[in-house]
Amino acid sequence: MTLGLGVCLGASGCDGVFGGPSDFNVEVFASHHGVKLEDGTYPNYGEPDSPRSFVNDLGWEVFLDEGWFVVTQVFIRSCAGDNIELPLSFGPFPENVRSLDLDVVNIAGAELEGGEYCTLLIQYGPYDPQSAAQFSMPHSTETFDVAGATVKFRGSARMGDVLIPFEVRSNANGSVNLDISKVDEGAPFGTRDEPSGLRKLTFVKTYDRFFAGIDFNNFDQATFEANLITVLADQTYVITGTSL
Repeated sequence: MTLGLGVCLGASGCDGVFGGPSDFNVEVFASHHGVKLEDGTYPNYGEPDSPRSFVNDLGWEVFLDEGWFVVTQVFIRSCAGDNIELPLSFGPFPENVRSLDLDVVNIAGAELEGGEYCTLLIQYGPYDPQSAAQFSMPHSTETFDVAGATVKFRGSARMGDVLIPFEVRSNANGSVNLDISKVDEGAPFGTRDEPSGLRKLTFVKTYDRFFAGIDFNNFDQATFEANLITVLADQTYVITGTSL
């Protein structure tokens, strides 16, 4: 009896030939919007590159002249517990709330080994303009004071004749762990039958929720700032693809 031995060459070896998972590319996108309305649509809080305006649950009309979330690292964790860093497209990325809601920006990506992935980890930290200077950003920070901030909001709140300006920021490091163990129709994120071999994940912030329950007549800035990273984690979710 003669036995034939097959040899698989290339970066993926025999992956996919005998039913094993194939290597694939992943791209990670950032986005933001306001909480959906009762009819299931997204609110329109402003035009591109302009302040955001919305009313919180206590009736304060909030005007955001600035809003920033600074991403410093992105990791994806296999279901076996291995962390893989996904290189950032723009270095430390300051996501600008003034950019159009629901727009997506590709901020990280890499080729991954075939398999299953259970967690997307977003690391936030203080913005370092010098580290970012070598990259071409999709939007400029030059006219804003973002340096050293991890999360920042600047604007004002109005109720009747009362107008209260505010500026809040956190300079702390923080991590947001997003569960992707069931995003593929109940299964972990991983290899799928995609002709391009490309998979996409989008993590999204509902930024108006940072101001839920805030009575600006009794605004406690220290408490608000201390909670910014916690609220950021609570108000972030992840989807496959880029269609919100």
